[in-house]
Amino acid sequence: MKKIIPFFLLLSVFLNVGLIYKFFYAGETVSLAKDGRSEIKMTPENREYVMAEMRGFLESVQKINEGIAKNDPKIIEKVRQE
Repeated sequence: MKKIIPFFLLLSVFLNVGLIYKFFYAGETVSLAKDGRSEIKMTPENREYVMAEMRGFLESVQKINEGIAKNDPKIIEKVRQE
């Protein structure tokens, strides 16, 4: 039993390193021109999900800025509860 635990630990470490390499370093990207940005290739379903999350985040930031500008913490509290 004690010899199995180090085996699974090493297996887990190697699998994690492999997954990190695949998704963060060897992922499908396309370098864009002069500004150094990269385009991440993804399926249309994943793209829609990411874009919806980004829109929701932007709406939240705009509401927080509105609450700060109006000095109204209730607006900010509503954003936190959503």
